Amino acid sequence: MGRILQTLQAKVKSGGPKHARIYEDSIIDYAVEWKSILERMMESENSNAHQLHKTVQHYEVKVDKLRKQISDKDKKGGKSASPGQKDKLERNEDKLSKAWEEYDAASTRTANLLEEATKMGWNDFHPLAQAMIAFEQERGKDEQDIWDCVGTIQDQFVAVVSMHDNPVHSPGAISKEEKNDVPPIHALEDEIDSTEQTELIENPADYDETHEEVKAEC
Repeated sequence: MGRILQTLQAKVKSGGPKHARIYEDSIIDYAVEWKSILERMMESENSNAHQLHKTVQHYEVKVDKLRKQISDKDKKGGKSASPGQKDKLERNEDKLSKAWEEYDAASTRTANLLEEATKMGWNDFHPLAQAMIAFEQERGKDEQDIWDCVGTIQDQFVAVVSMHDNPVHSPGAISKEEKNDVPPIHALEDEIDSTEQTELIENPADYDETHEEVKAEC
């Protein structure tokens, strides 16, 4: 039983680090790498789209400002906008239009990439799911081995207790019938006391003589 206990303790002690190592190697590392790839792809496109959107906002503000300046001059009915201001407005309107085209293209690429990653995600998740199932199977097998050891120890312990409760199974033990023939200890004590008292009463002269001698000594 001691050897089985040592085996059980070794299994329990090694189980935690072993399962942690398997989980990290086959599941966590894969998930981290998968996440890293997706982030690199998405962040690159998303960052580009975000920068182009800022360019659009920049030219929107500029064009709105130039249009307002020209409109205010026209409303005053006096001096109209100079050719330079009109050219500047046209240039910025062209830049704004181009910025919008580039931003739309980048946004479309980002959306397509996100859709593709979502649709193809199952293909990347499938190996991860298989690794998780294999891990749980391995962990379940190890736990079952531990419970088998516990069951064996329990059976042996019950056998030892049963042997002590029923010593007839042990070498040199007396049978149940022989056991019944042996008087209880308190009966033996009563018998000894009765015998001593009888011996004293059967020899009263000796008792008196001895008693007188004891009294004299006291």
